[in-house]
Amino acid sequence: MPRRFPLLLPRMPIRSQLRATLFFSLVALLTLAADVWTKHRAASLTAPRALVDGVLRFVLAHNAGGVASILHDAPESVRLPLFVVVTTGPSPFWH
Repeated sequence: MPRRFPLLLPRMPIRSQLRATLFFSLVALLTLAADVWTKHRAASLTAPRALVDGVLRFVLAHNAGGVASILHDAPESVRLPLFVVVTTGPSPFWH
């Protein structure tokens, strides 16, 4: 039977698939933990902080509109479902 997605990697043995799945799951969890920690750390700052005096400073900014603040004026009831569909919609095609 011909494969539907010929550009994908060849089929791997079950044991290799399990190892790859565990590895990428661990990487995803560590990335999520680092993301949550850095956001918590940034939110704990109460005032702008100078990183290089007079040249570079850290200021907390919220981007509620997604990429390039495209939907910054849209209500949360529109943004959230749209972002969920856009980010999870392609997942059935990852074979």
